[in-house]
Amino acid sequence: MRRPDSSAMHLRPLDADEASPTVTVQVPLFNEPAVAARVVEACYQLQWPNQQLCLQVLDDSTDETPAIVAATLVDLQQRIPRAGMTVQHLRRVDRSAYKAGALAAGLDATESTWVAIFDADFLPQATFLREALSGSVDDVDVIQCRWGHLNADESWLTEAQAVFLDAHFTLDHQARADDGRFFPFNGTAGLWRRQCIIDAGGWDGGTLTEDLDLSARAWAMGARFRYRDDVVVPAELPATPTAWLSQQHRWAQGSMQVLRRHGGTIWRSQRPWWARIDALARMAQNLSFPLLLAVMVLLPAAAVERLVGSPLPLVDVLALGLGVLPMVVGFYVVQRRRGVSPLGALRRVAGALAAGTALALNNGRAALRGLVLKGGVFVRTPKAGTSTTRRASLSPAKRAQALPAMPRIHRLAVAVVCVWSLAGAIALTVVGRPELTVFMWLAVWGTARLVWWRPPMPPAVDAAALS
Repeated sequence: MRRPDSSAMHLRPLDADEASPTVTVQVPLFNEPAVAARVVEACYQLQWPNQQLCLQVLDDSTDETPAIVAATLVDLQQRIPRAGMTVQHLRRVDRSAYKAGALAAGLDATESTWVAIFDADFLPQATFLREALSGSVDDVDVIQCRWGHLNADESWLTEAQAVFLDAHFTLDHQARADDGRFFPFNGTAGLWRRQCIIDAGGWDGGTLTEDLDLSARAWAMGARFRYRDDVVVPAELPATPTAWLSQQHRWAQGSMQVLRRHGGTIWRSQRPWWARIDALARMAQNLSFPLLLAVMVLLPAAAVERLVGSPLPLVDVLALGLGVLPMVVGFYVVQRRRGVSPLGALRRVAGALAAGTALALNNGRAALRGLVLKGGVFVRTPKAGTSTTRRASLSPAKRAQALPAMPRIHRLAVAVVCVWSLAGAIALTVVGRPELTVFMWLAVWGTARLVWWRPPMPPAVDAAALS
């Protein structure tokens, strides 16, 4: 096992009498051999008075992960002793309620004032708690921090995801927080006041998005949310189309389940009427994907129909432009704020839009399923570790096993969308409507890259670093 830098081994001295609230750090795991040691080590080294800190590894794994966690904890406690700090490696007999069940079991085993949560693919800096809980938090119940990216430059796919997430946090969450509107806890990289969780009814595995489910109930009862864009927790982005689409499917289906389950609760809450409508619209946003798919299917037919009658190209261009332009501008502004060059930002935005069209079929289907189906199987997002972190990537064989290729039926469905989009783009050009082909070419680009995706070669790893 590689030793971390000496600077990471020495925690900043804290006053024993410092008035700090008690904090429990929860790390839910399920079969995460590639990243378990990394996240446990990072959370163990979080700066906070030892007597006020508890680390819970909520391990539902059925593979070698528990052994990796146990060995990591023993190694850490020998190398970096933290007298007075509570460390718990909690395992359940069954995986009932999935992640929600694990979090609930951990909550029953602690009485800390605050609970911080980090998924397996996150890597919090040692100063996270000091930064997230800085200033007055007496009037706060939930703190969500911004997600960073460990492997945004690994491929076009991870780069596109980074664009989406940057806009999701810096635009959506920040604007909503500033305006007093609803924004959810995103499942990780944040903190909950323990009493708020209890008052809202606790963690519930009745949907595939336990974080949004609890957020909706807590917001409806008047919980106070705070967003910290200045506190960043880097994470590993899904590295394959299969992993990404699986993650997006779960999020889309779960969000619609929450809307169906708690829409009435939100509407009957004491929040202002405009805030309630906005919250419901926010949770229904995945319904845009079936609409996007409908546009992709119907656009060529609409163009041909206009050709027979009186074509109105200006109206068509404005209709598409008004629908896409805000997204383009938002993505671009956030990338520029991240220090990306103008041309680089435009390239990333185009790639993100192309990837977004590839989500239409996947997320549209998931959203419709969420409207009619309860519960479901919580499928973890595959992770293989990234060599840009302190731990090296898996071997090529292990990496391929951890990141399986897209199933044939999924690849076929995406290929059909790709061929239809290509036919549409050609048809639009033939009938004299090339001004409408930009959208279709983006769809061709995004779906084709998924169909013919090949994993990038991982960077070379210094053998000496593994000793």
